[in-house]
Amino acid sequence: MPYPCLPLPLPSQSSIRVLNIGRDPLRRITARASIVELDASPRYRCLSYTWDGARYCDVDDSWTKPEQAIVFNNTIFYIRKNLYAALLQLLDFGVTEPIWIDALSIDQTNITERNNQVSQMGRIFEGAETVSVWLGKEEANTALAIRSMEKFAIDVDRLVDDVSTVTDISSLYDLLKKAFARSNYTDDELVASIDFMTTYRWFSRVWTVQETCLAASIEFFCGSKKIDMGTIIKGSFISNLWGLTSAWARLNSGEELGWARSFSANMMGELAGRKTDSTRPSVGITAQLYRSRRAADPRDKVFAVASISTLENKWISKPFEIDYGKTVQTVFSQAALHGLAGVRGLESLSDVGDRSANMIPNLPTWVPDYTRDVFPGRLLRNRNEFCAASRFQTVIHTTKENSDVIILQGHHFDTIASVCNAFWTPEDPGGVSDMLRLISDVQSVRLSDSESLSMLLERTMIADDNDCSKRDPGDDRSSGFQRWLFSQVCNAVLMQNHEIGVAFIRDPHSNLESALQMIGCAGCLEETLRDSLLQGAQQCASEESVRLAARGRRPFVDSAYASFMDTQLYEYYSDWEAVCQYRKLLRTQGRYIGLALSCAQPEDRVYLLQGAIVPHIFRHQPKDEENVLDFEGESYVHGIMYGEAASNDNLEFQRITIY
Repeated sequence: MPYPCLPLPLPSQSSIRVLNIGRDPLRRITARASIVELDASPRYRCLSYTWDGARYCDVDDSWTKPEQAIVFNNTIFYIRKNLYAALLQLLDFGVTEPIWIDALSIDQTNITERNNQVSQMGRIFEGAETVSVWLGKEEANTALAIRSMEKFAIDVDRLVDDVSTVTDISSLYDLLKKAFARSNYTDDELVASIDFMTTYRWFSRVWTVQETCLAASIEFFCGSKKIDMGTIIKGSFISNLWGLTSAWARLNSGEELGWARSFSANMMGELAGRKTDSTRPSVGITAQLYRSRRAADPRDKVFAVASISTLENKWISKPFEIDYGKTVQTVFSQAALHGLAGVRGLESLSDVGDRSANMIPNLPTWVPDYTRDVFPGRLLRNRNEFCAASRFQTVIHTTKENSDVIILQGHHFDTIASVCNAFWTPEDPGGVSDMLRLISDVQSVRLSDSESLSMLLERTMIADDNDCSKRDPGDDRSSGFQRWLFSQVCNAVLMQNHEIGVAFIRDPHSNLESALQMIGCAGCLEETLRDSLLQGAQQCASEESVRLAARGRRPFVDSAYASFMDTQLYEYYSDWEAVCQYRKLLRTQGRYIGLALSCAQPEDRVYLLQGAIVPHIFRHQPKDEENVLDFEGESYVHGIMYGEAASNDNLEFQRITIY
């Protein structure tokens, strides 16, 4: 189907096509294109919509095939069903002024024009008088949903004006909870609101981020209903608070809810950024931020956020460019390079995650797959102050011959000697046994003068993510950790031999050795770990309480359980699960204990990279030169996370090449 418009005067960085839509005598939709110059500040609006089905349930082929006929520049032209529905609704609303619509304003078959126009998307949406968002057709409860969202007792405009509140997550959440309580929602109202926010695919699309972030004015259409931006933000707020009510049991909590929740955070952050005139992050960082959003073309996971990103970096010879002639691998590699150069401490390396989960093949080992969420979650948390080698200047080199390769300055600090799973389910009695055996020989574990093995294990299993390092060194017995340790050991014993497990619960001191023997750890429990285990036993009154605690159940699940499962134990279990799931516990040849991704194995190398805030794991392939390595992820190595190793002025860094 030939594109029925005259070519744009490329390589102009100002020319775009806008459309005037209407109906002909046969009631067919018509569109006539004209070329205007952005430099001349023309008047027009933009349409934001999804190319495929409007709703998540719209998955049949009819939504992705151009089968709806319109008259475009006096030529029959076929478009997709959702765009056709949007044009019908715009005409019903009486929209006649020029409008920019990507599927019609760009010759999608011309890569040169496509590159040119997508590169201008920021200017196009920023220059529009209004951005009209087409969500899709209204549902039976749409009217109730809109009224319910409007009812949320908070002034969004005033909230946006208060930049300090918007940027303080804790204060904002407290404010929203109070507003939610004042709104006096019924379950039906909440269900309608959440259903609305989790019905329309528009909220999941990465392209819609820049289309709304850059807009001077936004209006939403859902069927015949018009909705303002403030109401949609309120709906997103409700999506973040629905768990506080009895309506949660009637609602879905899948990916759709995540996209609904993130909308308000994205918009409030962008609006707050405008108030403070903050610098935009690099394109690699923005692509990571919106990594969970969807796009049909994987390259659009990066291209779609280019207009709200910084595309130049003084350390990189060329700015990032939109080019649909490049492979996905090349686009992702270039974005990742900008990400590494655009933040402190080589933090972007942590965005790679477990490469076995990648959807895009043949990516360099240091490049994230932006088509999937980072998995598992990063060890780098806002409340951590890791600075493993950050006292040194970060140095990043590339090669002209191969854009998939980076060269960093690294110090081979240690080598992994053994690993075991860092997280296990209650049905796996071997998990806690493997952990205890790995650290059992106190002579093989490096401890500081003020630290016990119990405290080392407590801090390592949550990657020091609970301010453990700020406690009094003498206070090495967190009750949450102690109860976690006892529940895990006792549950493993119960799984192996119920009779011995029950006896262990009733009289822990007398039955400790027989319990440890049952799980293969007889005689290998160091004194401070033994003390912590027995201290934790004091809170366990029954087999039921042990089994529930081993599963990390919340206190309100069972009233009998609530007396045992206190907040400290629940918080420690939650932190352990968040940090250690899909990770390995490691011991190095140099007697350090730590955590790495599940791909880690003995003989992998622990490196301190110049300028990095955490250690990293690398693997040497026998066929490669000594300093040519594959990247295997971030790590936590207890005892060097706060610059202890880097304080040595004689630390030697060498160039390492990473493919």
